[in-house]
Amino acid sequence: MQLWAHVHKLQKKLQESKLASDAEDEIFRKMKQRIRELEESIKEYEAVIQVLQDKEKSLQDQLSAAEEKTRTLPKKASNILNINPKSLMSEIVKAELEDKIRGKGKKQRKHFFGG
Repeated sequence: MQLWAHVHKLQKKLQESKLASDAEDEIFRKMKQRIRELEESIKEYEAVIQVLQDKEKSLQDQLSAAEEKTRTLPKKASNILNINPKSLMSEIVKAELEDKIRGKGKKQRKHFFGG
């Protein structure tokens, strides 16, 4: 009888060990799955980081090109806002008069030459 009780006790201990082992296996499987998910996320983040680095480089190149372009522009271009409005108006009026004169000259030539 004592042997039978000892066997029963060992069977119960074995069952408990199996349950603990199954629980540990489940935890281990979940951890492996989570590790795979995290590795995939890291790959996605690395791809996003690469895209952002490429965009940053592109924007830096565009900025450098724009800065270089502004360095090569004539310095007087920045003074365009300092034009006297009265002289600007007189220039506009002169240009309009010249256009009218040219227009009349063309009409007279057409009239003379049968155009």
